[in-house]
Amino acid sequence: MIKYFIYILVFFCLTINAQTSNEEKKVYNTVDEMPSFPKGTEAMMKFIQKKIIFPKSAIEKKIIGKCFLTFVVEPDGSIKDITVRKGVENCSECDEAAIDVISKMPKWNPGKKDGVPVSVYFNLPINFKYK
Repeated sequence: MIKYFIYILVFFCLTINAQTSNEEKKVYNTVDEMPSFPKGTEAMMKFIQKKIIFPKSAIEKKIIGKCFLTFVVEPDGSIKDITVRKGVENCSECDEAAIDVISKMPKWNPGKKDGVPVSVYFNLPINFKYK
């Protein structure tokens, strides 16, 4: 009898722990308040323009294009899981530069659901063009 009680208790504890872990790891696509870069979109564009390193190979080949990125803004504002959804054609170096500049960003204002900070996917295109 005690064995069965222990098994049931262990199973119950593992089930609760698994449910809690899944809830904590949920990443939302949309929330009540979407994540934002500190000081707004204009500040983000300035940050990207200042910090991005345009690949020399792209300049030499006169490559221009747009890199579409997705990343997760965590409840503490940190950025993780940066991925290229669609890269610049014939320029993997541009994609790498885009990932690099996103990874250097300061902490964001987190997204909120029901007033509570949560993990949220964020999509961001980065244009590569030179003057």
